[in-house]
Amino acid sequence: MQGLEKIEDEIQNDIKLQTILAELKENRETNENYTLENERLHYKGRLVILATLAWISKMMKEFRISPLGGHLGVFCISKRIAQSLYWIEIKRDIKEFVAPCIVCQHNKYLASSPQRLLQTLPIPAVV
Repeated sequence: MQGLEKIEDEIQNDIKLQTILAELKENRETNENYTLENERLHYKGRLVILATLAWISKMMKEFRISPLGGHLGVFCISKRIAQSLYWIEIKRDIKEFVAPCIVCQHNKYLASSPQRLLQTLPIPAVV
């Protein structure tokens, strides 16, 4: 539980999250996205953490290189992390983390169709 205590300590030092916590403690209905579960702040059911935590990069590395992660790229990694965790600018941080990985770049698929040779069109007789 050392990690959860560190998360709570970090949140206590963040002004924006402290105001959200204070509002929720006064009235749990004030914010539909944020909730308190076991006195921990959640955003849409996901545990809220700060992007400044030192173990975030270690966690993202595990999601990227572990056999379960498999260098799947930004979309898949952010989707897997976002199932249980949330921090402000989560997608940007994951994108910056995955961008220099050559294996992820090599494994990503192209969203566009492959280009083919141009075909000549018949010239119309009437315009």
